[in-house]
Amino acid sequence: MRRKRNKRGKSNEEPQVKEPTYITDPVEQTEAYLNIRDELEQKIRARMKDINPFLLGRCHIYWAIKQDILWRDYGIRWRSPQELNPAIHFD
Repeated sequence: MRRKRNKRGKSNEEPQVKEPTYITDPVEQTEAYLNIRDELEQKIRARMKDINPFLLGRCHIYWAIKQDILWRDYGIRWRSPQELNPAIHFD
């Protein structure tokens, strides 16, 4: 199959753009994490109860709290989406 060329000799086909892959921490699929997931969410919500739910950048606070609870209470090292996806800007 031949590509059609425009007057400048370039292909008229659109370049294929790869969307960035969103990476999550594999620890979220471990049995240790899955066993405490509901309890973890309750602890995070309790610590975030006074934070404005419409605050821009709230996800970073959520992730910092989650990381802290996982490490202090369960000894689980968890990496946030921001750490694993530095090319993506979260707000």
